Amino acid sequence: SLACIGIGVDVAARQTDGLLGEYIGPSAANFRDSVLTLGGLPAPVVACIGVALFVFGTLLPDIDNEKSLLGRYAHIPVEHRTWTHALWFVLVSAMASTAVPLLWWFTAGYAVHLFWDSLSRGGVCWFYPLSNYRRFGGGAKVKNGHVLRLYGVGDGSETVVVAAAVLVAALLAYWYALKVLGWPLPTPLIV
Repeated sequence: SLACIGIGVDVAARQTDGLLGEYIGPSAANFRDSVLTLGGLPAPVVACIGVALFVFGTLLPDIDNEKSLLGRYAHIPVEHRTWTHALWFVLVSAMASTAVPLLWWFTAGYAVHLFWDSLSRGGVCWFYPLSNYRRFGGGAKVKNGHVLRLYGVGDGSETVVVAAAVLVAALLAYWYALKVLGWPLPTPLIV
């Protein structure tokens, strides 16, 4: 997901023609440059810090689950997929990111987590508590009106979805390296 976001921003930043070039290109370039700036640190160092913030952002929504990676160490005792999976925190984080551009990495990670959870069988109530879940016996809950059930958390379908997303990101990164950055095709090794 991070590769897709980064490539999309950079491709938009490189646009010079038409509506994209006049409006979106310069804005995307400013955004790209601002998230890679932190004092006098080199951009690759800032990108490493940003990736760490992105990963932290992808993990934080599950802090309401005692079995999650962060929840094992710092658990927030609220019902899973309620307050920590609502859009409100993403909006507050996005507003803070306008003052501290490096926080966009964290905000993107948090939003990506919510996006992928939205595609699960249970879905996500983006506007909780204004929207809610339908509860079933055994503790199962599904977002009211949820129809897009791409995968089940923790089962084989989740592995397939993750593998497909990684493959798409790798292909996109390969295309980006060849077409946008102009890297040469790798030459086969002849022994």
